[in-house]
Formats: sequence, structure tokens, C-alpha cells
Amino acid sequence: MSTIPEVITEDKPRKCGDLKRGNIDLRCVLLPGHAVGPEATWHAATCTENRIVEYDGARHEIHMRETVTWEPVDHMAEAVRHLIAGREEL
Repeated sequence: MSTIPEVITEDKPRKCGDLKRGNIDLRCVLLPGHAVGPEATWHAATCTENRIVEYDGARHEIHMRETVTWEPVDHMAEAVRHLIAGREEL
């Protein structure tokens, strides 16, 4: 007996999701495939930070929104490049 898979529906469209590691890890929010081909564009994400700083006689509410873009990288090619560079040093 075979079962017919249910149709997968998504409330939100899929996103590229490429990871940028740093002090704050970010994931690309653009559509998949934007970083390949002749019309390739850089990855992009935003992050927000809210802080309250208080001291004698003052209170600061700090709201920061940062837009980050980064160049697409072929991670496998980069890993191979690092391996080869390490062997050349031996």
C-alpha cells in the first residue's frame, strides 16, 4: 500500500540561509540562487540590538539596526585552497 505525500505549503518563502559567522552569526534572507550565475548578488541580513544604559541623572535607550552584506564564497573551494596552502608550507 502506498501513501500519497501531502502537499507541502509554506507560509513564508524559502530563504538562501547562507551562514556568516562572527560576533553575531547571521543567515542570508534573500531568495535561494541569488548568489550564482551572471546576475549574482551578495548575501544580506539585518540584525537589531536594543540596550538601555543608565547612570546618575541619565537613561539612554539605544536601538541599532545593522544591515550586513557579504560576498558569496564557495566553501569547498576555500577549504581545498587552505589544505593546499598548508601542504606548500611543509
